[in-house]
Amino acid sequence: MGVVTSSIITHNVVTNSVFPNNVITNSVIVTNSNVTNSVVITTPNFLAEGTAGIMEKRFIFALFLHFDPYTGHVDPHIGHAGPLAVHAGPHFRHAGPHTGYTTLTLYTLACILDTLAHSLDMLLHTQNTLAHTLDTLAHTLITLSTLGRTSLGTPWVPGSDVVVAQSRNNLCVWYNIDSPDQVTLFPIKGDAVDVVRADGKTEVVVEEGQHQLGYELDEGLLEFGTAIHDNDLGKAILFLEKLGDKPEAEGMWSILANIAIATNKLRVAERCYAALGDVARTNFLRETISIKDQYAKDNGTDGNDCPEVWAQMALLNKQFKEAESIYLEQNQLERALDMYRRLHKWDEALALAEMKGHPRLEELKSAHMKWLLESKQEEKAGEIKEKEGDHETALVHYLRAGLPSLAARLVQSNTDLLNNDEIVAKVASALLQAELYEQAGELYEKVNRTEKAFECYRKARAFPKAIELARYITPSDVVNLEEEWGDHLVSSKQLDAAINHFIEAGKSVKALEAAVGAHQWKKAVQIIQVSLLMIANYTNGDWDRAHKLASDHLDTAQISTMFVGEAKQLEAQGKLREAEKLYLAVSEPDMAISMYKKNSQYDQCCVLAQMMRLVSQHHADLVQITHLHLAQELEASSDWGGAERHYLAATEWKAAVNMYRAADMWEDAYRVSRKIDSKFATVAQSSGGMQAALQVAVLWAKSLGGDSAAKLLTKLNLLEPAVNYACEFYQFELAFELARVALPARLQDIHYKYAMALEDEGKYHEAEEQFIKADKPKEAVLM
Repeated sequence: MGVVTSSIITHNVVTNSVFPNNVITNSVIVTNSNVTNSVVITTPNFLAEGTAGIMEKRFIFALFLHFDPYTGHVDPHIGHAGPLAVHAGPHFRHAGPHTGYTTLTLYTLACILDTLAHSLDMLLHTQNTLAHTLDTLAHTLITLSTLGRTSLGTPWVPGSDVVVAQSRNNLCVWYNIDSPDQVTLFPIKGDAVDVVRADGKTEVVVEEGQHQLGYELDEGLLEFGTAIHDNDLGKAILFLEKLGDKPEAEGMWSILANIAIATNKLRVAERCYAALGDVARTNFLRETISIKDQYAKDNGTDGNDCPEVWAQMALLNKQFKEAESIYLEQNQLERALDMYRRLHKWDEALALAEMKGHPRLEELKSAHMKWLLESKQEEKAGEIKEKEGDHETALVHYLRAGLPSLAARLVQSNTDLLNNDEIVAKVASALLQAELYEQAGELYEKVNRTEKAFECYRKARAFPKAIELARYITPSDVVNLEEEWGDHLVSSKQLDAAINHFIEAGKSVKALEAAVGAHQWKKAVQIIQVSLLMIANYTNGDWDRAHKLASDHLDTAQISTMFVGEAKQLEAQGKLREAEKLYLAVSEPDMAISMYKKNSQYDQCCVLAQMMRLVSQHHADLVQITHLHLAQELEASSDWGGAERHYLAATEWKAAVNMYRAADMWEDAYRVSRKIDSKFATVAQSSGGMQAALQVAVLWAKSLGGDSAAKLLTKLNLLEPAVNYACEFYQFELAFELARVALPARLQDIHYKYAMALEDEGKYHEAEEQFIKADKPKEAVLM
């Protein structure tokens, strides 16, 4: 690697190179054309002068050229203090093998570096970021580096920001360096050698053979750059007004507007935005100028000291937090809130009001909600109401916004909404109208409407969810769903995926067609072979051999489908035990349980016993609920004894008692309650808070009434406890009736207890009467 111009940057000092006035005036010659060479050009520190005073800007820039003499390829990298900012790859022509060396003419590049200080000065005017300026400079460097040959000592027109360069037979002029794509071209035949500015005009001198010709530049456009350079904005405005609506004018008005804003020359900025047709900014600046002038008049000072002007300028620059800070420093919370309201930044306004403890926070929230509804932002309104916990209102907004999916999410996450059948129906209807069948299915499944959920999943072609649900509610539909799934995959050209679903559906022909269509030849052969062998073993009834063979050639899902199909055939033939073996072989105990349940009418006791055996073995956690379910079914079929056994097995003795009560079988109800008292006393007491037999006896006596009730309780030896129970649970009518018939000595005591109960209820006149009947006048007086 050869480095011709070596510049070492140490403590911001460039050594071993001479750059008078930051200008590189010599061509760079790379002498070793047989190796890859690198040229490093650097610039020392720059001192940039801004309008607000002298500001020292210490930047080190470097241009790295990596050159291949065989291809003429050069990669320049512009770096700032080390890191690379730009990477590009323009191409240079080399002088050719006959010269013995390769020449890169870098006058133009050096001159760009010569004027970096001037560009940094423009940076301070326009308040662009350093990165943007570097990008612009890099783009200009790379653009100019592609321009073939030039003999110009500097591409910059003296005293302006205009760039001149040559590209083959074209003279290129950039009147606005911030818009590199806006270039003015002059066709020439020679080489551009100089730029001369004198006597009110500027010419580019071009050598054409033995003659020199001058190409005059647009002096008006040059004047704008000069005016900007001299900070004479008034002159720049006059020039732009003369320029009219030329293409270059818009960019120049924008540049001037940015400089005017940066230097706080608001009237100039207003004029610029008016020329650009930006009515909003023009009116805003006019309002700001009015505020500034009024402040200056009232206070006899410079209007630039006005905090309102500061806030306005912050708003113009979209620095809303800065504007807020200015208002708060002036103790003008209302102005800050009003600013956010006018900009429809309600979130910021509400956050500020809440932070400052504004007394009208709720009023602001109401105004925000009103604005959202007026502007048809129902979704945002719903989100706010959901955060506030007003879920029903949020739901209404989501539905109005045509967003039933959000409404469904809200309902499924809220128990109160989920328990409201009307709300669930409304949301489900909206989902169905929007053809969001899968989400409707999820909602229906959440509220245990499994049949509707299954229909929705099927419509949505959400086959995994449909099949999972079908296994519990309609196992017979699983096979059909697998076939539908396979057909759907075939229609969408997913033949590979369809094969297994056809196999699970027992559709060997379709599975074979899908395998052939997917060019799965091995799979196709397996399907044929296994199908033939399975048929043979099925025919002989050798299920163990069939299962082993299937396990060697098929996956679990395929085996399950085949064995389930055969089990169903055995079930239809009444061979339940053999069908059970097949179900258990493929780990489907639920299907075996369902089989016994469906066939319980043939040999009820035996079949249900087999069913409960399977439930105990495979679903121990479901034994109790299964007993309860069976008891309810047996009760519905008037099998009282069977229902009683399963109710008691499920520890639901009250359900057994209620069953006998509903059937007017009081002796059996009392028998069950006595059994509970003797065997399950703890359960009975925790469930009813008293002895089961006494409770049932009282209910039985009430159903009889009069003398019969008293005789029954006397026979059961429960008369006295029954009277106490009636008083304790405020059944005084029954207590009086029993006492009058069989226990007259207890009447006064019952009157006294009744009086105490009436006193507790605040019924003092009735209580007084009962106290008198109980021979307790003193208690009445104390009451």
